[in-house]
Amino acid sequence: MSFLPEEVKVYEALQELGIAWLRHEHPPVFTVEEAEEHWAGIEGAHCKNLFLRNKKGNRHYLVVIESAKQADLRKLNGLLDEDRLSFGSPDRLRKHLGLETGVGLAVRADQ
Repeated sequence: MSFLPEEVKVYEALQELGIAWLRHEHPPVFTVEEAEEHWAGIEGAHCKNLFLRNKKGNRHYLVVIESAKQADLRKLNGLLDEDRLSFGSPDRLRKHLGLETGVGLAVRADQ
């Protein structure tokens, strides 16, 4: 199994913290419903990733929440002291995280 350079940093950090992990891959998906097809049989919390940017576009956030929950962007605005959050474009996602839209990775980490 080969890892992207960006992934290696995450796995090294988990290893340094003594957290065992198992990686599951699936093809790009755009909804939780699509992802659920690939999660069958995988124990643990299933999450979704939301790539957000502030109004000026000079700060970006990766918000990870339980798949069944809806993000309250207004509440996040207050918690992060932002004026207005919106979803980042595919170009921004590629530039800042090196990812394509719909690409996800399931990682099970046990302590």
